[in-house]
Amino acid sequence: GNNAIVDWVMLEVRSAANSSLVIANKRALLQRDGDIVSSEDGISPVFLPGISSGNYYLSVKHRNHLGNMIATPVSLGTCASAVIDFTSIPVWVKSGEVNPPRKMVGAVGTMWAADANYNKNVKYNGISNDKDAVLSDLILR
Repeated sequence: GNNAIVDWVMLEVRSAANSSLVIANKRALLQRDGDIVSSEDGISPVFLPGISSGNYYLSVKHRNHLGNMIATPVSLGTCASAVIDFTSIPVWVKSGEVNPPRKMVGAVGTMWAADANYNKNVKYNGISNDKDAVLSDLILR
């Protein structure tokens, strides 16, 4: 069903003052419908103990996709749960770059797959690398 666990991701909570500073990270599970849930039971929301109330950048990384970080910090409380929809919220784009590190499928933002040339390998440099396919697609947009 839609809630079946299909993979895992790494979540990061980053400082609002310096987005390169990781405050906390946690592995979580990915459901077929795209929900990210606790690795403890595969159902519950992800709990990040020790996070003070405040504003934070959030990022999600996957083992064979380009990571995404939200464009502006969001408020997190010590007890309240927050739902962040990475499919619709703007993601961070490096200064000077035009295209975000995700692919739009209709109105849904998705993570770029690292196996961009579909050869069942993830390779950054050399012959048949994935970097060239991603850059070519971004330039052609």
